[in-house]
Amino acid sequence: MRTSSSINLGLPLGLAPMEGVTDFATRLWFQLIGGVDFTWTPFLRVTDTFPAKFPDLFAPELSILKGLFPAPLVLQVMGSRPEDIVRTADAAGDRIEFIDLNCGCPSPTVVGSRAGSSLLQEAEVFAGFLDYIASRLGPGRLSVKMRTGFHQGEEFPRLIAAIKGIPLRHLTIHGRTRPDRYTGKADWSKVHAATESCPFPIIGSGDVCDLKSLTMRQEVSPNVKAVIIGRGALRNPWIFTGATHGPVVAAFVAFVLLQDLALESEERLVAWCTTLKPNSFRLIEEAEWGRVIESLLIKLRGKSFKTLTDIEVTPRALSRGKMLWNYLRSSLPSAFMEPSLMRASTLEGFLRQIDEIARQLQLSPANLPVIYNPEHDWMYSGAGRNAKS
Repeated sequence: MRTSSSINLGLPLGLAPMEGVTDFATRLWFQLIGGVDFTWTPFLRVTDTFPAKFPDLFAPELSILKGLFPAPLVLQVMGSRPEDIVRTADAAGDRIEFIDLNCGCPSPTVVGSRAGSSLLQEAEVFAGFLDYIASRLGPGRLSVKMRTGFHQGEEFPRLIAAIKGIPLRHLTIHGRTRPDRYTGKADWSKVHAATESCPFPIIGSGDVCDLKSLTMRQEVSPNVKAVIIGRGALRNPWIFTGATHGPVVAAFVAFVLLQDLALESEERLVAWCTTLKPNSFRLIEEAEWGRVIESLLIKLRGKSFKTLTDIEVTPRALSRGKMLWNYLRSSLPSAFMEPSLMRASTLEGFLRQIDEIARQLQLSPANLPVIYNPEHDWMYSGAGRNAKS
């Protein structure tokens, strides 16, 4: 991992893999915001027949666009048979230095197919699965992302003891069990225990939403080598830069347009990326995002724009934008929690409401405060509204 350029704790910070969220368009958006030290694909589900060849458009950063982005990419896969993981790594060839195995997904569908966190049910089986892959790929060419147990956290010491002799590249630990899903608090004491007993680097995951929460987790696990941030990055996409203000509206429009272009044609989005220059990353000012928006609109529609409210996007792209907004609004002033925003049927209607709220608050949409508010944690805990009480 590279030395951190982000929140100034000397700790590399990465964008966590999130299924259905961190697709290429979203990873690209975080690269444009800047500050992130490495990114991660959501899992590529592999079987005995898929992929027949490596799907370059799943992770164009590894092939077509290799070397373009400041933050390197980790390729994560998920499978039920170790030989499928080996075959996929071989198919990736020199695109990757190592491959990451998902052993944490709690989805019932995934668990039912004997993948993800289901691999944690028996320590010896878990170790045998990893050892098969590592022995065929070679030392340092396999990394693993896991939870602290399939049934309960008491399983964790046995799981770690079983795998600590395997030459992993690193081990990422999300401090929750499979039944926890995303409820409660991540147990970073188990992350720390792994750093004390494992010879390979440990990456921590869970409940990092700002500098304060990062510092609290690092105090519990001082030897962790890096941290990945998932929902905390959706709640404040500027978390990697340490900024507490940002050009939220323009960046949001750019996010929706990136999604629109990706939904229309992933090939066209990749082609658009080839026009980016090294100074296209870590965009701070609204005007910088304006240039991105203009370039995307010309690629999409063959025309530019006069004001942001002139821009039209497809309903699917706006829906993706609302997914982001559902998280992002929790770090904005409370007036932006207005539920009618989520009901807007057009980007124009959405932006006009934002502009009106900002005007009432005497704030500029070009530089809104983005500050983590723990009072809204219950919304994203996975426990529903009762979690607030």
